[in-house]
Amino acid sequence: MFLLAASFITTFAQDSVSKTKLGLYGSIGANYSTYESLPAYWLNIKGGLVFNKKFVVGVGASTLYFDRNLSRLVNDGTYHVEAAYSGLFLEYLFKCTNKSKISISWLSGVGILQYRYDKEYRDSKEWYQEIIDRDSFVANDLSTEFLFKISPKWWVGANISGRLSSPVKIKSTDEFVLRRMSG
Repeated sequence: MFLLAASFITTFAQDSVSKTKLGLYGSIGANYSTYESLPAYWLNIKGGLVFNKKFVVGVGASTLYFDRNLSRLVNDGTYHVEAAYSGLFLEYLFKCTNKSKISISWLSGVGILQYRYDKEYRDSKEWYQEIIDRDSFVANDLSTEFLFKISPKWWVGANISGRLSSPVKIKSTDEFVLRRMSG
């Protein structure tokens, strides 16, 4: 099942390293999403090498920002959901005009989803009791992005993407909670 996601503004810089067509790539972005039907955000970062101003290879990571106190699973405090994944990505850049590009990207990696007691309830627990439940997952993030040049080496863009993940086995949680619509 492939879900589409539109993100907020993403920026990246591309700079030449030598006379060969090798450059540096960096990207910071945020995607609106939901977690169990409530608003959430995925914060993303990527870095890599650009070959011939078209092909990018690098590493990327995403973390879930879901700032809600939850209490459904416990009766001795509140907890937060924490999720993050990282991996390698490949990206291809299509030049549209001198001031615009379209990119197609695929990030594949592994991550962790966990429920962790809030800080005020962790103080009374041993370190191994802070986590209520945890599971790892595999994520594949496919995206298309439109980029617009704002200065010689800086671009701003908006993307649409879909995240596929392996099932997660967490207490009272849908196995495919990470496949929810983002946009």
